[in-house]
Amino acid sequence: MAAESSSACVKGEGFGVLEGSEVPLSPGKAFIVAAGTMHALRSDGDLFVTSSLIPLADASRLERRAPGNQ
Repeated sequence: MAAESSSACVKGEGFGVLEGSEVPLSPGKAFIVAAGTMHALRSDGDLFVTSSLIPLADASRLERRAPGNQ
């Protein structure tokens, strides 16, 4: 199952890296990446983040479970 990735900076500074671009990270800032996208985190010093994977729902499975679609 594919999943989006989310990293939130809690301390320090750095960058979320995507192909051809960088997103500055500092406390309170988040870096959200679409499923299947290559990415990395970069810092020249300390960078503390909390990361989460967000599973993508399979729409066809949701339709089968909807009321009246049993």
